[in-house]
Amino acid sequence: MVKPKSKQENSASVIGAFLRSINVQLDANEADRIAHFRPTAKAVVLLEKLCTGVGSPAVLVTAPYGSGKSLTATYGLHLLENRKESSHILAVLADRFSDVNQRFGEFAKKRARSKHHAVTIALQGYVGNIRQAMCDAYVVGASRHGVIGKIASKRIHDHLATTCGVSETALFLIALSQEFEFDQLLFVWDEFGRHLESLIVNGRPSELLDVQELAEVSARSKKVPFRMCVLLHQGISSYAAAAPDNIRREWQKIEERFERVDYIDDTKELVRLLVELSETQQSINSDRPPPKQFVEHAKDLIAAGLFKEFRATELSDLLRRAYPLDGVALFLLPRISARVAQNERTLFNFL
Repeated sequence: MVKPKSKQENSASVIGAFLRSINVQLDANEADRIAHFRPTAKAVVLLEKLCTGVGSPAVLVTAPYGSGKSLTATYGLHLLENRKESSHILAVLADRFSDVNQRFGEFAKKRARSKHHAVTIALQGYVGNIRQAMCDAYVVGASRHGVIGKIASKRIHDHLATTCGVSETALFLIALSQEFEFDQLLFVWDEFGRHLESLIVNGRPSELLDVQELAEVSARSKKVPFRMCVLLHQGISSYAAAAPDNIRREWQKIEERFERVDYIDDTKELVRLLVELSETQQSINSDRPPPKQFVEHAKDLIAAGLFKEFRATELSDLLRRAYPLDGVALFLLPRISARVAQNERTLFNFL
């Protein structure tokens, strides 16, 4: 007989999952790697752009380390690919949107039940030859859908033997996706800032024009949408701060081809998540103060200018659930972590 896990063991499992570092390229094969994903309002903003076509098809996502941007993009990848082996995880995650955004939650459920599938290109960090890297990543993505990968490999090998640019290769991959009956081609480039840093260090800043071409192709894709997303820690032009003026101006123009998404925490949601996780670590506590004391503490905190986004009754319930974590600590934790550490990752490590 299998002994059930204790509350403390479940807590360690939950916190450990949140501390897991995600790599879009390496974690595209196993949906279990994103089982700990918890939707937030900021995640929905990005997912709507990647999955439903809201706004520009070329998105630039900026966020500090540990903010969850790679996890959200990886979830979007799995949702769009919609592979049979991912169905259970996708169903579980779709239910978690009920308290965040019901509309996207319904989209996620319908997508998981449908027979629609996307193919994805996932790149990571510095890429020496974008055209070759895109083709290699396309074969990997297509292979996750079975024998299509072998067919794609042969066709792509023949294409790479031709002389053409990045935009022509993107158009070829879009046409190939339509032929294979994929309903979307998703291109995610994680740690894109490392690529930008390498271009500056190696004196090849003009090669960023290849990325501009891809953004322009995405803006013109119709039958099979080509949506691209680059993940980095600051705007593109910021990486060229020490470069000559003409390079900075050129990179600024390229940045304007993208719709920028600042992946900023919703503090209210983050507080609720902290409370939820702290609850998993608590044993039954007979010394918990009476409800009236939490109501009074909540009113004092709001009067002091803290938790202005909460009503007193709402905050008192959170304080009760988070006990013995102090209300001031609950207020300061996300703010300190955002300023001096790695955001959510630091918070969950502390807990």
